[in-house]
Amino acid sequence: PTPDPDQEQARQRAPLLPLATPNDLPPFPVQALPPQLAPFVEQLTASLECPADLPACLALGALASVGMKRYEVCPRGDWTEPLNLYLAVAMEPGESKSPVFRRIFGPLYKLQKHLGEAWKDECKRIDERNKGCAKGEPEEEKPPRPRLFVDDATPEKIGMILAEQGERITLASDEGTAFQHMCGLYSKNGQANGGVYLKAHDGGHFVVDRTMRESIHLEAPLMTVALAVQPTVIRELARRPDLRGRGLWGRFTYAFPASRVGTRTHDGPPVDPHVRQQWEDLLWGIAQATVPLPEMPAVIRFSSEAQRRFHQAELEIERAMAPGEAMASVRDWAGKLRGLIVRLAGLLHIAEEPAPEQAPIRLDTIERALDLARYFAAHALYTFNIETVSYTHLRAHETDSY
Repeated sequence: PTPDPDQEQARQRAPLLPLATPNDLPPFPVQALPPQLAPFVEQLTASLECPADLPACLALGALASVGMKRYEVCPRGDWTEPLNLYLAVAMEPGESKSPVFRRIFGPLYKLQKHLGEAWKDECKRIDERNKGCAKGEPEEEKPPRPRLFVDDATPEKIGMILAEQGERITLASDEGTAFQHMCGLYSKNGQANGGVYLKAHDGGHFVVDRTMRESIHLEAPLMTVALAVQPTVIRELARRPDLRGRGLWGRFTYAFPASRVGTRTHDGPPVDPHVRQQWEDLLWGIAQATVPLPEMPAVIRFSSEAQRRFHQAELEIERAMAPGEAMASVRDWAGKLRGLIVRLAGLLHIAEEPAPEQAPIRLDTIERALDLARYFAAHALYTFNIETVSYTHLRAHETDSY
């Protein structure tokens, strides 16, 4: 069978329409990462023989996990962006997703354990104080156990956890269960239930009223989402226009790394302990400034040179969304690209500056954030056109692969 002529003409009219396989997409620009992070990503990639996209994207998620609610970025005027991210990396089974998760988020898993042990000690002290309470005197309540992460949880449960944890949490998982929850897998009527995900991306006020339970009131919730899922999960999402229409899929950054399965030697060198320690020190250094959370996040501003370069990028993005231009078909995603650039610049900045709020974001930081944005834009184009691409590929090759 030959390709459909209409599909071929559409491809010619839109030269930036993603090609049929992730192998044609740009690789992750590791050189754009901070010097405290890039060597760790490179060595982890070599050690586990995985695409650099996976550890690099997850590392940005880990930085967002410790940076959100502690810092926010002001590119100009009264416009501010939080530092959380929604990341989805699409990879087949057997691509070392779980080992990469453990190594990237390992320092924060240890931090969560440390906070849990401190919480147990505090609960013991509260129990001792309550023993001395007179009869009828109200006892001191124990605080909720501190948590940095959530995994397999319904949107309603995530709202409850956010209310307990200072209105911030990180969802990090190498499974696609989170997307199933968003799509309403476990709801009574099967309807999508992504409200908390919509609000926790930008810190919007969120209220959930339940008949038999106490209402949940969140003033400015933030959540970082870092997921590694199979490409079939992303394909199923592409068939849910209701979710895209609500703006949920436009909030995610996507990555479709080229697979290394079939070329691996299984004798990758171990990561240098010093390089691994640098990564752990970086995360712990930022996290220590966030426990407990400050009442208000510190504001990071752009330098005048960074402001001018960012404004040029804004105009380029605006033109690219015009009818017939490169990003016209993904306006819902491209409309949030400016904010993503600001967030990426902020994450690079807090990883490089010991006192981020005391130094403005530099021009070179903006340039590297734009390198990351170009990578994510190419992968977003592939993601949002995946249904069309899959159809064309199927007609041309009688197969349903990427």
